[in-house]
Order: sequence, then structure tokens, then C-alpha cells
Amino acid sequence: MVGSTGMWIDFTLQIQDTSGLLLLVPLLICCMLPLLMRQFQGRQPVAPPTDTDVWFMPLSINDIFQRIKDETDSWREEAMTREGAERPGLLRKKPRERYVLEQTVPARLIKLSDPVDGTVVFEFTDGRGRKGSLVRVTHESRAKPRIQALRASLPIQHPYGEPCTRCGGPLLPGFKFCPYCSKRVGE
Repeated sequence: MVGSTGMWIDFTLQIQDTSGLLLLVPLLICCMLPLLMRQFQGRQPVAPPTDTDVWFMPLSINDIFQRIKDETDSWREEAMTREGAERPGLLRKKPRERYVLEQTVPARLIKLSDPVDGTVVFEFTDGRGRKGSLVRVTHESRAKPRIQALRASLPIQHPYGEPCTRCGGPLLPGFKFCPYCSKRVGE
């Protein structure tokens, strides 16, 4: 037993003397393996955060649709004139398209995409017996200033309390859950 312990000490000393660097190679490979594997895996795109807002307006659904469509058309024209003015000279690049209309269903849906502000979706529904219509706006956080400016220019009302952010149903003060879709109030 004493001889085997002595042999073990001699063996480790011999390894340390002659091949100390060879032991570092497997250790480095083990440490670097997760980094190397991550390089070969594709990065998963992260979806930008989105906000949803529901508006009630005392207008017909067709009037609201036309008003918002006109406003989004003005966004497009404004962006094109601004991009054209920023690039003077002979070697002017073609301005990139802004607020491209991806999908539209008259009086029901407008979907826009923009390389700067992201995706903006307007969904229109009838007011469920109330005199007016609901608009549900889903947009990326980058578009929030533009959406807030649009909201300020529209005649938005809350006839029976604040609307639910998921379904648009009216929420009376003191409600903890929406009676229409069971969403927790304040989430």
C-alpha cells in the first residue's frame, strides 16, 4: 500500500513535469464547448413587445374605418416626403417604403408594416348595441407616440366604464375580472 501511494505521487509529479500543458487542452475544450455549440445554433428572433388598446367612438364603423385609413395614408405620405427631403443630390437612393398596407378588409381590419415603427393593426367591431363602434389597436412599442397622437385626434368615449383591453367589453369600477372574457383587470 505504501508503495502504491508513492508510485501515485511519482506518477503525478511526472505528469506535471512533462505534460502539464496537455492536461489543459481537454479542460479548455470542456469550457469552450458551450460557446462553440451556441455559435452553430441559429439565434432565435425575439418578438418586439406589443401594446393593445381598445377605443370606443360614437361614430359608425364605416366612418371610423375611413378616418383611420385617411390618417394612415397621411403617415405614409409624410414619411415619403421626409425621406425624399433628407436625401438631396444626384445620387439619391430610392426611399424605403413606410407604412405599407399589408392587409385590409373594408370596415373591419387595417394592417400596416413599417421598418421603423413595426407592425400596427387596427380591428374594427360594431358597438354591441351601443351607438358607436370599437377599435382595437395592436402595435409595437416603437409606434406608441404616433398611436397616442392619433388617439388624441379622435372622439374617444367610455360610455359604460373603461373597456377591457382584450375584448373591449365595458368594465365598471370595482370589477376585478372582465365579465365577457374573464381577463384580470389591470394586467
